Amino acid sequence: MKEAEIPEKLIVQLPRMIGPYVSLEHTEDSGFLSMTKRILIGENVNCFIPEQRYNNYLHVSELGGFLKYLLAKEVWKENDTVLLGARDKFTMLHILRTMRDEIKSSSEIIAKENGTTPVCSLINTDKAQRLGFRPYNTEDMLKRFIKEVHIMQMNGMKS
Repeated sequence: MKEAEIPEKLIVQLPRMIGPYVSLEHTEDSGFLSMTKRILIGENVNCFIPEQRYNNYLHVSELGGFLKYLLAKEVWKENDTVLLGARDKFTMLHILRTMRDEIKSSSEIIAKENGTTPVCSLINTDKAQRLGFRPYNTEDMLKRFIKEVHIMQMNGMKS
């Protein structure tokens, strides 16, 4: 591909990015990371709106490959916006239990209802998939993430 053929603007809207680099030191602004931290240290987790479906997260390892693939394609429309996120739309209760069970945490996941719905919790990734985005299996992604941050914690690194 010639340099002139690469669009000047690729607008990719990212979800919550997860991976081994994620710091769990200050999680006040993220319910997802706060609950992850509690699972890691074996504390009980209050899960508000347990049946709300989510896919607004993605493992960082999926981003680079997709961008490289996208730059090599001729179907990209300049100034078009593409949303990325997890393949499956799991409930938060399922997400938390998957991570808890993967590291055999003693955390109890307590389903609670509080009546508020998080903003941007469910996103449409159809456009990205039409452009070739093929997200990993979501359960595998969640298991990989919790193991990565668990290993960092066990090795005494700040997570």
